[in-house]
Amino acid sequence: MQKRGAVNISIETIMILIVAVVALGLMLMLVRGWLIKAGDIIDIGPPEIKADEGDPVSFPLKGGVLEMTRGQKVNMKTSFYNKEDSPITDGAVRVECSQSTEGQTLNVDVSTAPVTVDINKEITVATQLAIPADATRTDYPCRMTVSETKKDFFIRVK
Repeated sequence: MQKRGAVNISIETIMILIVAVVALGLMLMLVRGWLIKAGDIIDIGPPEIKADEGDPVSFPLKGGVLEMTRGQKVNMKTSFYNKEDSPITDGAVRVECSQSTEGQTLNVDVSTAPVTVDINKEITVATQLAIPADATRTDYPCRMTVSETKKDFFIRVK
């Protein structure tokens, strides 16, 4: 009789372990989903190269492309160099994207403090770009502008 009781305890223990592993897996999937939603804001470090007269706008790009996921916000450091004839005061950072090869346009929401840069000086500012959750997955040719200073790049929506 003792052996039969030992087998029952063992089966019960195995069943409890299986239920616990399944519950743990479900909890991990739930937490992962929360983290992905909480991770909708991505931080990109400062540009590797500071802006200068030859490249007046600099921010982290991989081969001229900024990759973003639909509905995502990206925080990044953008470096500006004023090569204009007068100081830039309260310059608004704008990002405009033209039509993709599929004929789609992309609206980019830009959040940053107004940029103030003296002549022949460089400044690095925090910039946040956001794209809509319903953006079409493709590459969009874009231009970042501060005053009359421009930089062309692509946003790849994944």
